[in-house]
Amino acid sequence: MDNPASSRGSQIKRVELFLFRQDIENVAFDVNPGGIDMPGIRNTRTRLGVVVETRDGARGEYIGGRSDTYLHAKFLAKWILGMDAFEREQIYEIQRRQLPTGRARVGPPDMKAAYADY
Repeated sequence: MDNPASSRGSQIKRVELFLFRQDIENVAFDVNPGGIDMPGIRNTRTRLGVVVETRDGARGEYIGGRSDTYLHAKFLAKWILGMDAFEREQIYEIQRRQLPTGRARVGPPDMKAAYADY
């Protein structure tokens, strides 16, 4: 049986990635990459934002991804153009095969969150 949500309208037509700077107070990152509580400390982190749009105008956004995943997410964004936005498992499998890493930090949390609102 065909999935009624899986139509040409749900095809991913555009993926926008952008980096932005975020000021953070009371967290030190020089001691631990994940950050630790440290009152009085001010830091600036570069973060990743993702916007996914489909042919039917649906749009999902995610803000807060790690900036070190930008190039991986950019590579993945090219692969998913034209794919059905509801085929999240297939998109994850493409990411897993094309961008093998020691940990899954390449963008599925970012990309998946961006189109999870459909």
